[in-house]
Amino acid sequence: MTKTVGYLSLLYPFLLLQIVRSTEILPCEHVSGRLPTEVHIKGCDRLPCIFPRGSNISAEVVFKAPFAATHLIPILNVQLAQVWMTFDAGETNGCESLVGPQCPLEEGVTYTYVRHIPIQDRYPKIRIKIEHELVDWMRRSVFCYRINALVSDKLT
Repeated sequence: MTKTVGYLSLLYPFLLLQIVRSTEILPCEHVSGRLPTEVHIKGCDRLPCIFPRGSNISAEVVFKAPFAATHLIPILNVQLAQVWMTFDAGETNGCESLVGPQCPLEEGVTYTYVRHIPIQDRYPKIRIKIEHELVDWMRRSVFCYRINALVSDKLT
């Protein structure tokens, strides 16, 4: 029993790393913007992320404010084939999705932004690129990152 507890205590730090591992992200290519400090997308630590139809994406973005801002606008751009289009995920006020310190942003302060996006059953099974950007009312980029993803069948 003591031996088992000893092994578990050695494995604990590695197991914890697996739980809180950041998602691999890429710089935006459709727009220019600063990379956030960290991104955690539930169930995705390396690209491409697999998003089953009928599921919800949950993304937590940690960023340092590059400037002061009173209003935040979330933008999702999706590339299907070679065409970029803006995806309406229903959120218009990014300030409402901040956890911890709220708007107005203060330059140099670290913030956490949480986003939930439904992957509808009607979406086709396809490989896509997604750029997630947060801008202020003057369209200055607070952060922008890209992920590659695959929309798949529902998990059973």
